[in-house]
Amino acid sequence: MIQDKIKQVVLWGHKLHSHSHSYIHGAFYKAFTFLRYKTLWLNNLDNISNINFEETLFITEGQVDQNIPIRSDCYYVIHNCDGKKYETIPKKIN
Repeated sequence: MIQDKIKQVVLWGHKLHSHSHSYIHGAFYKAFTFLRYKTLWLNNLDNISNINFEETLFITEGQVDQNIPIRSDCYYVIHNCDGKKYETIPKKIN
């Protein structure tokens, strides 16, 4: 199952109170931390050079996904994004 493969969850963009969508990210943050997933809330301004994104579930929105890492070993939940950016990721059948 996919939840057995996810090592962490990253909410990408819209830090709390910065946009109306930030409250959706806030709810995801609370839910995944409650479920005991390592959960990070990052945006385009954060230094991500030392973060291991192996098998990460990313959740993002199209106004703030400019610098999101695109990796074939990760999973993406996207809203209002340019789908072409994510077409390079091989589709996984689980």
